[in-house]
Amino acid sequence: MLRAMIRWFPILLLAMLTGCPDNPIKLCETECALGEVCDVDVGVCVPAPLQTYDGPLPGRNSKTAGTESKVFYAAVDPVSFELLGGTLTRSDRDIRILTKLTNSRSIAMNTNASRVVVVWLGDDSRFRFATRTQDNDLWTFGVVQADVAYAGTENFAVALDEAGGLTIAFQATDRTLRVVRSNDRESWTVGLVDDGGVAANGVECPATIRGTRRPGGVGIQPSIVQAPDGVWIAYQDADCGDLRLARQVGTGWSVDVVDTGAIDASPVTQRGRTGGWSTMAVGPSGNVGIAYVDELRGTLKYVSASSLSFVIETVDDGFEIDQNANQRKDLVGAWAHLDFDSRGAPTIVYMNQSNASLRLAQRPQEGTRWVQRTVASEGIVGFHAGLVELAQGRLISGEQMVPGRMSGSSFVQVWE
Repeated sequence: MLRAMIRWFPILLLAMLTGCPDNPIKLCETECALGEVCDVDVGVCVPAPLQTYDGPLPGRNSKTAGTESKVFYAAVDPVSFELLGGTLTRSDRDIRILTKLTNSRSIAMNTNASRVVVVWLGDDSRFRFATRTQDNDLWTFGVVQADVAYAGTENFAVALDEAGGLTIAFQATDRTLRVVRSNDRESWTVGLVDDGGVAANGVECPATIRGTRRPGGVGIQPSIVQAPDGVWIAYQDADCGDLRLARQVGTGWSVDVVDTGAIDASPVTQRGRTGGWSTMAVGPSGNVGIAYVDELRGTLKYVSASSLSFVIETVDDGFEIDQNANQRKDLVGAWAHLDFDSRGAPTIVYMNQSNASLRLAQRPQEGTRWVQRTVASEGIVGFHAGLVELAQGRLISGEQMVPGRMSGSSFVQVWE
């Protein structure tokens, strides 16, 4: 009996293996990429099914973007570190868990007419991205790998051109501003944009100052747009406290210093500290605007930018009359986000840091005066401010801190 069992054992084992749906012979030959799992039935990697997220929407690192008819949302859950992405409407949502990060970190988001992309920084200082079309909720994932080694930081922004080309502007670990770009999201090139040298308009940061601040360098809090004439990037020079602007010229870049924050009636060498929280947008006619914070004065500013000149305006000086008819000075402008409505009117949402409220400022298309109002003021609100201009109305968003809740973060939506 024992001899018979020994003789038939190999045959029985082979039959069990071939009949088992988890047959290891059909495991994928190579490790599946980010966002994929192995289909053991056929032995190939397939897109991983994404779980629907049903919890309260977090405001931590939240981003909104969209077209005239659709709003996309992305954020990082501050407790689970899950990266969330999907669509929002006034009455509904479709949010998926894209992946799980090792900690809470910054993300960037952008759309074109047909596609949306979410970018984050991996533990290896390489950028990851998730992308989908506007009409299909199937997300695909990738890692930004380039022949030239690069190391990104938490200061980065992303732009999509109309053909789907992806450009990520980032401050590298050597404190310069660089871009990594791909037309097909497979082959990537890395280029230097600004190393902090003398700008095209002749303004420079003295060598006695450059490199003395930590953190410092150029490329702090960058914002990037795809303009009709190429890519534009606005960012802060943290060493000298300047707002700088880089514009794509052929295969190179032209860099200007837009604002030094100089004290009124003082030489340009006596700098202030400006250019923080830079945000850019392209208007319906192709005009480019930049909003940013003058940190020395605690004010929000706006620049109408062209290839020839910069027109700087004060959007909100922070002065208000309180309930006792006394004038007070607030610090304003953090987390600024700029967009243009369909008529070309620039609109900015931002935080009033002094009273922790979410504000909105708009200048009529033909007007010269900015009008400000408070959008949300309950609790501590205004972090990660967002704005999406729609064909019919707009979405204003931000993060509200929620004391007593473990996550401490709530996503605020104001539909107008």
